[in-house]
Amino acid sequence: MGNPASPLQPILPLPEPLRGSDPDSFPQRTITTRLPSIAQRTLDETDWPETARSRLRALIDEMPHGSLRPLEDDGGPDIAGWQGYISPYLGQTWLQPPWFVVETYFFRRILEAIGYYKAGPGRGVDPYAPQKRQELTGVYAGMRGLCTQLETFNQTSSGNRQQSIETLVQMLHVNIWGNQADLSMWPGGSGQGPQRPQGDRLSERLLVDQASDAARYLTKLAEGRLSVDFILDNSGQELAYDLGLADFLITNSLAETIRFQAKPHPTYVSDRMCSTWSLSWKALRTSACAPWRCGCTITWKATACVWSATTFGPPH
Repeated sequence: MGNPASPLQPILPLPEPLRGSDPDSFPQRTITTRLPSIAQRTLDETDWPETARSRLRALIDEMPHGSLRPLEDDGGPDIAGWQGYISPYLGQTWLQPPWFVVETYFFRRILEAIGYYKAGPGRGVDPYAPQKRQELTGVYAGMRGLCTQLETFNQTSSGNRQQSIETLVQMLHVNIWGNQADLSMWPGGSGQGPQRPQGDRLSERLLVDQASDAARYLTKLAEGRLSVDFILDNSGQELAYDLGLADFLITNSLAETIRFQAKPHPTYVSDRMCSTWSLSWKALRTSACAPWRCGCTITWKATACVWSATTFGPPH
């Protein structure tokens, strides 16, 4: 018998990657419609310098039949890697390479266009900040249902280990569906959003569901001084659900410390970044939803892009 397969290598042959040239497919709609719309909105919603505006317009005009080109050396820490990644596809149209390559390349081109890594007015500017601010104005007004559910969960699980496990399973299901919120799929202000099941149907459409194992594991570890890390993805509604889960863990003594780890730069539209955490936290603290109006001690660690929540106090 040969050596067992490496955990980093697939056991079975991989299928052909999805491409924008696949007729009537999601990749085709993404490259011909969704991505150009994102670039257009990025252009329209910020008063960019003319150089950035010209680059964004050129990017829009390229799609989908223009040719892929190397990234310019804009000083980004990823530039050397990108020149290798894109090399096999240079000269191909946006529809020809694997879809994931093209989509990721598109978002890196946005950063190149605005001068995100260069000295100048675009350095460190989140190109999607207007959408994130717009989402914040509408999301938390609709969070009362989550708040009511969270208060119920905290009451029913208090002091009962088995009930804490069962309730944590429900809370994990609520949280995973909250993680559907993605501004690149459902733009802020569009009135569109993901459809999610309710109540006992939360686990029906999960391909893999290890919530029970995770709940038992966390409950067992909670006998010590447990620290739980949240790797943040999207902003807005998704962050609200993550904070709800964090509230539950600390309120029920399932964790002593919660750490939120954000992204150092934007890749996709709704990425929760280090530089925009304070915007979201201010909106949460001033929301009418009681569980967010708590007395959290938030410690900002700039070098690690980490916030620590060690005390969730009562509403005030």
